[in-house]
Amino acid sequence: MTNVSSVLLNGTNNITSQMNLSSQGGVTTGTYTQTNRFPSSSTQNLTITVNTSLGQSITFSNMVLSVPNYFVMPASYRLDPAAVSTPGFKVDVYETTAANPNTVLWTEEQLLGLHGPNLADTNVAQSWAGVIDFDNGQSAGNFANNTPFSELGLGVNPEKANTDNITAEFTTYVNFPTAGEYEMVVNSDDGFLVSTARNPQDRLGDRIFEVSFGRGISTGVDAGPIQRIIVDQPGVYPLRLLFENGGGGAGVEWYTRQGTNLTLINDTAPEALKAFQNATSSAAYVSRTSPIRGSTGVSPLSPISVTINDGDRRVNESTVAMTVNGAASQPTVTRAGT
Repeated sequence: MTNVSSVLLNGTNNITSQMNLSSQGGVTTGTYTQTNRFPSSSTQNLTITVNTSLGQSITFSNMVLSVPNYFVMPASYRLDPAAVSTPGFKVDVYETTAANPNTVLWTEEQLLGLHGPNLADTNVAQSWAGVIDFDNGQSAGNFANNTPFSELGLGVNPEKANTDNITAEFTTYVNFPTAGEYEMVVNSDDGFLVSTARNPQDRLGDRIFEVSFGRGISTGVDAGPIQRIIVDQPGVYPLRLLFENGGGGAGVEWYTRQGTNLTLINDTAPEALKAFQNATSSAAYVSRTSPIRGSTGVSPLSPISVTINDGDRRVNESTVAMTVNGAASQPTVTRAGT
């Protein structure tokens, strides 16, 4: 018979007394449950010492546990399902002749007009009631809808007439009906960013996952990347999808995976996560920063500026605060308009 005498987590955390041990048929099983989750993408080291009926003491060390990457939806961003309406997504599009190097940073700059005038036809679609499954005929992916980007006003300008260097920003409120783990996928050609904040239009939201390089769209259940999202409190959460194509094939699909079942967000299927364009209340949001988040080579003399747009309530200028590298910095606050 084997007696477990010591279980150490990460060398010093003695969790022996917290183990639920059972033995049957010469096999000892131990279960450990903790209140807090292990950090996303972390490694945990386990050291177990056992004593045998023969008087031996055996230590098993360097047992490495790998924690998968996951993102927990902040409960403070949650809205009640009754607070949203109008199925679909709000849409903003941009297109330039300037070449997108397939980075999220450049794409954020493009949306702000920093890489040339907008050649997209912004009058075509400011909203989209369907699913996110777009393609320029060269990137089919996992779903057959493959709506052309021209439906968003992209690739239709006679000055350019292709889908190179296009960007689409989709903002929405997605209902996660039950607590638990979801697997979200953006299958795209080329890059993307998915983020969340109290307002889906916020360009300084929490980054959930992204691809900031050129790639082709994939097929199959393992197309991805696949992002684990944990929802502790079911409800509606604001989401922003930023998509870009550098050149050549262009396509984007936004869906969830459950086992081998792939379902587009806002699909009519009963298992689909439903998306909504509007909410009864909206928080203030950051619409512009200078420099852009993630910028490099910025002069230390360059000012830092942030543009905050009102939500359904006016921002109180006296409450605006700023920290730089953790230290409080008094900003100069001005309001445009009334």
